[in-house]
Amino acid sequence: SVASGSTWFALPAAYPVEANSAVQVVQGLPPDSAILVVFDFEPATAGEMEASAAGLLDHLLLLQHPRLALISTTPTGSVLAERFMSQTLRERAYARGAQYVDLGYLPGGLSGVQFFAQNVRAAMPLGAATDPVWASPILSDIDALSDFRALIVLTDSVEGGSRWIEQTIGHRGSAPMLIIGSAQSGPMLLPYFDAGQVLSREREIDIW
Repeated sequence: SVASGSTWFALPAAYPVEANSAVQVVQGLPPDSAILVVFDFEPATAGEMEASAAGLLDHLLLLQHPRLALISTTPTGSVLAERFMSQTLRERAYARGAQYVDLGYLPGGLSGVQFFAQNVRAAMPLGAATDPVWASPILSDIDALSDFRALIVLTDSVEGGSRWIEQTIGHRGSAPMLIIGSAQSGPMLLPYFDAGQVLSREREIDIW
């Protein structure tokens, strides 16, 4: 399903990637954009989440060659993120330090996401390998959350999706947010969006 403004389109979970309006968002991004990808799922759902995200992320990398910043909100998220890049998206041959950086694990739940939204560099001063990721050319033009051209959240929980929506809504500027949910979390997020708690004409949130 896709939410854009106040208009809703219900789509089956296996709807072809080419027909989903999230692809239009991806295709509208400028080449070489800096994009934040959030890994907010547990190892138990990794297979489902990787399968759900593979089509859209592969489409994005193939067409737009973005610079990626990965961040996780679970202790095992960095490992899952690296596996996703090296295995699920291996055909794109994205290399850590060259086309993407791993910001690492963001602790603190809701308050951690809130702090990150307010000050990305202070919240995550070093990367997953305690490397100075903000000195990398990949993030040279990123000083605030609103500098990312899009946010993509991979989540297996309603709490994870709503946390990123609520805590970033005043900080992401005009950047679209794409939510890639599990079979369990996706349908449960629809009423949340439909209540109009986070949508406005200036911001776009798509559920994949």
